[in-house]
Formats: sequence, C-alpha cells, structure tokens
Amino acid sequence: MNTKFIDFLFVIILLSPPLKFANKIFTLPGFITGPFTTDLVAWPLIIGMVYTLYCQFKYGNVIVQWEKFKRFIIAYFVMLAASLAWGYISYPYFDLAFQLPHSGSGKAMLVMDYLNSVGISISKERFIGFWMIVRSLKTILLSLFYTFGGAYMIYCWYHDRVGRAVQLIVNVTVGFLFVLAAYGLIEVCYQNGQMWAQKFLLFMWPILHSNPNPGHHFYPELMGARIRTLFLEASYFGIYLSFAIPILWWKMTKERGIKFWVLESLYVVLAFELYLMQSRTASAIFIGELFLLAAGTLYIRKKKLFFNTLGLFLGALIAFGGSMYFLEHYQVPVVVGSYDPVATKRLKLEENGLWGHNIKKSSQTAKSSQTAKSSQTAKSSQTAKSSQTAKSSQTANYLNDSLLSLVDTDQAKNREGSNHVRYGITLANIEIGLKHNCLLGVGSGLDTAYLYDEFKNDENGEIQRFIKQVDTEGLLNSGSPVMCEYTSQFMQEGIIGLAFFVLPMMYVLFGLLMIFLRSKPDYNQSLALLFIMLADIGISVTGFGNTLNITYCYWLLLGLSYAVYYRLKNEIAR
Repeated sequence: MNTKFIDFLFVIILLSPPLKFANKIFTLPGFITGPFTTDLVAWPLIIGMVYTLYCQFKYGNVIVQWEKFKRFIIAYFVMLAASLAWGYISYPYFDLAFQLPHSGSGKAMLVMDYLNSVGISISKERFIGFWMIVRSLKTILLSLFYTFGGAYMIYCWYHDRVGRAVQLIVNVTVGFLFVLAAYGLIEVCYQNGQMWAQKFLLFMWPILHSNPNPGHHFYPELMGARIRTLFLEASYFGIYLSFAIPILWWKMTKERGIKFWVLESLYVVLAFELYLMQSRTASAIFIGELFLLAAGTLYIRKKKLFFNTLGLFLGALIAFGGSMYFLEHYQVPVVVGSYDPVATKRLKLEENGLWGHNIKKSSQTAKSSQTAKSSQTAKSSQTAKSSQTAKSSQTANYLNDSLLSLVDTDQAKNREGSNHVRYGITLANIEIGLKHNCLLGVGSGLDTAYLYDEFKNDENGEIQRFIKQVDTEGLLNSGSPVMCEYTSQFMQEGIIGLAFFVLPMMYVLFGLLMIFLRSKPDYNQSLALLFIMLADIGISVTGFGNTLNITYCYWLLLGLSYAVYYRLKNEIAR
C-alpha cells in the first residue's frame, strides 16, 4: 500500500468538513454515495475504499481485525433489516403514500411503467410498497458502508502508523483553523458593515456551495448576525469546532515561545468567532470541553499543563468580553435570523447620521432641542434612540438567545423559534418510538410519514417547509428532519438499534478512559488520551442537536480512536 497516497486521501478527508452541499462539480450520484451525496468527503472515501480493497486483494495484509468488525456489522445489519421488516408490516400510512403526489419519485414511476410495458403487470400500490423497502435497504447498506465502514477503513490505514495519523490530524487541523479564523474575521468586518467584506462573501458563496434549498433563505448567501466561515451554516462551524478545538489545545501543549503565543492568539480569535456564531450547542460544548480539560489537568498534575489550561480559560474570557464589546459597539444592529445585507443597512444608517459616534450625538441633539417642532426631527430622534437601544441590548439578547434558551422550556416551545423545531421534533422522535415499537422502531426510512402526520398542523416556518416538501414531492422523495441523531435512531431502529449505533464509540471511549486512569501512561501519552477523548466527547454531544453526518469528523475520530486504543493497549500488555 502506498502510504503517501493514503496520507493524501486522509488530508482531503480532514479538509472536507466545510463543504457540505459542495459546489455541484463535486456532486456524485446518490445511488453510490448515500448520506454524503453532496459532500466533498464522498470522493476520498470512495477512492480510498476502492484502493484499500485493491491492495487487500493484491497484497493481503491491509485489512486487520476483520472478524471483529464483520461480526458487528453483520449483526447490526440483521437488526436493521428486522426493524425494517417489522416497520413495513405495521406501517399505517400506505394510504397516505398512495394519495400524495409522486412527482419526486420519477425513477420509481419510470421503472413501474417499464415493467408494465414489457408485460409485467403490477399495481401502483404494490410497487410503491416494494420500492419503499428497496430504497430503505439501499440507504441502510450505503450508510453502514460510509460511516462505520469508513471508520474501519481509517483504522486499517493507521493501526500500525498511529504516530503518522496523529501528526496529520494535528497539523492539518490546526493549519486549517488558521484559514477558517481568517475567513471568519472577514465576516466580522461584514458584521461591522464593511461593503468590501460583503462583496467578498457574495463572490465566494457560489464557489464553495450549491444552495440545497433554492427559492428561500434557509441557506442565505449572506448571514447577518452569525459567523459561519466556510461552512453552509453557523451550527456546522460549531460542530466542527467541537472536534477541532481540542486538537488545537493538544498542539498548544507541544509548543513554546512565539509558536505558543501564535496558537494562543488563534485560539482567542476562534473563541471570539464562536461566541459571534451565536450557536447554543456550540457554546455549551465549548464550555463543557473546557471544564473536562480542567478535570483532566487536575488528574495529570503537571505544572506546564496547569498553566496552559489556565491560559485557555483566560483566553475564553477575553474572547467573550471582546465579542460582547463588539456586539454593543461595532456590530450593525441586527437580530439572529435576519438576512438583510448588513453593509447595505449600515450605509442607510450613515446616510441618516445614525451610525457610530453619530448615534449618541444625534440622540443628544434631539434631546437638547426641545423647541424643535418638526416631525422630521422627532422621527430622526426616535430612529436614533431605537438604533442606540438595539446596540446596547445586544449582549442581553446574545445571552438569552444563545445560552439561556437551552434551558428555557417556554422559549423552546415557542412556535417562532428554532428551539421549537429542535425541541418538538426531538420529543416527537421519542413519542413515536415509544408508541409504535420501542425495541425495533418504525423502520429505517419509514419515519417521514410519522413526522408528517405529527406536524402537519404546526405553524413553525421550518416545519412548514418540511410539510410543503412532502405535499409537493411525496413521501418517496422526502427525507425527515434530524434534530437529534440519537432520538432519530431510537425512533427508526428502537433501543436495540440505538445501542448498536452508540456501542463502538462508547466502547473505545471507555477503553481510552481506563488506560488514562489505571495504566499510568507517560506524559505525552496522557495528553494524547486526554485530547482525543475531549474531541470524541465533543463531537458525540453534537449529535444531540443535529445529525452526526453533517461533517465526517465523528467517523474519522472513531477510526483514529481505535487505532490509538489498540496501540496503547498492546504496549501496556508488553
């Protein structure tokens, strides 16, 4: 096996996370890429798997611990097939599937028409039922192939080259963070209303992404009050940082002098941008990772690590203070969810003398000129006051929208908020799973109708887009929204399927933790274990707020974690 070629593919995987719904030139047919059809990561995965199988066939020494992986993946597939069979037998929405339009299921209708043309008569109802089963089985196979199969492939690549894998993941990730931080600072300039930044972002968007939802602003070219860098959504950037920040911390522990302070500066900038991202999940995970790091630091008891950790906490506080100051004094007053061009809005404020130092000046002038009776002056004064109030309340709005709303159930239930979507769909996943079959679930790929029936009268805009898609394209071409990976797995596959899904990560995390606590590895090994576990925990927790397939970070970390675990386990045994 050519290790340089493998390393190249691994680097492409590490650089792929931002390109979810990548430019159409990277799009591969869905029938071979499954959950990563529109993602750049599909390319290195396919090429890597073909090359790995070729090397195994030619040399016979590439695939390792195959029997363990085979037993797991076969057992999981059998379980998923049983879940699907039961779900199909008990499916209560066949009438709905037949009644809804099939404009989006062109392939199915073409196949049925062809069968009828060659003399194989089959009713629409029977064929649609058969098609649902075939499509679900295909989805199951492709998902297993690219997720657990991809993680296993990475393990096979680096099980005997763990040091090289660690070197690549640390250096490439940290180097990429410099790019993301720089791009994020351009977005900061845009939030300040700089027109050059607005033009730059508009230029870059179509190069990086293809809009998966043309016709509405769910994925806008410009995002007013949230930092997202190269990612399609701000939340995707947050998911990536849950994986990347512990890797950056790991790199910082290895450096001294000017290199350390450069990395510390990078960390502060990233934390600053993370706060401006205004993502609830990202903020909570970042804080959680910091405190887990503190716990690990107290356990290792090394002075250098203690001061490093103290510096990280201080950097986080500096970044938070800087972001709040920016929100109050430099950001053009916008609310989260607003898609009006910020730079254009600043130009309008400047034309009316209501930007920067002119805000206070205009307000004071209006206050002192009590003899002025002009309605125009009154209007201007009112506008200035509103603008000033909007800016001064930015910090309070941030704390409420980005942090406090995580635990505010009333806000979560608010039909207009994004929390309502997450809260409602997550709760519906649990209720549907408990109601129909808590052991096997409703069947993979059969959940759309259940959620459609549950939410068809919901007035929330995001949910209504899902309902409209089903009404327009039919059940066969509509996927259900995933707001929590684990409750979605429970709904579709039941407790047994969820257990299979989380078992590999839980097993390796427990194994790494036991080595960390009991085997007393040396300082460098302890650091490796600590930061890999932090990244594993961080990326796993993102599954409570989205699907784990937003980026490929969960799966590459799973493969790398097993490589590190077995390497250290064998060293300890010797």
